[in-house]
Amino acid sequence: MGETAGLNFDVFLNDHGMQKSMKELKSTASMLKSEMRSNFAELKSGGQVTDAYADKVKKSGEAIKAEQNVIDSAEKAQKGLDLQTEEGRKEYAKQEIAISGARNQLSV
Repeated sequence: MGETAGLNFDVFLNDHGMQKSMKELKSTASMLKSEMRSNFAELKSGGQVTDAYADKVKKSGEAIKAEQNVIDSAEKAQKGLDLQTEEGRKEYAKQEIAISGARNQLSV
């Protein structure tokens, strides 16, 4: 990464599994939305419109909670970053993208 007086320096940002956790949270939110859509279509096609809408409301609530978990985790990760370093700023920006994406999903 850098070299000073013949010494090489490499700096690594250990996210302590944060990327994996974020991917799992995003995957869960996406899965819940997909499940909600398929359940709604199935119930609606069977003539159970009221049940379809009740299920959609329930699944929407679960999807909102999952997206909120993504936002909360990303904000928590941002708080522990050292913004004085290039790596810290890059990770902060990455988490900000995750927050923005989750907020966009909430508005859909």
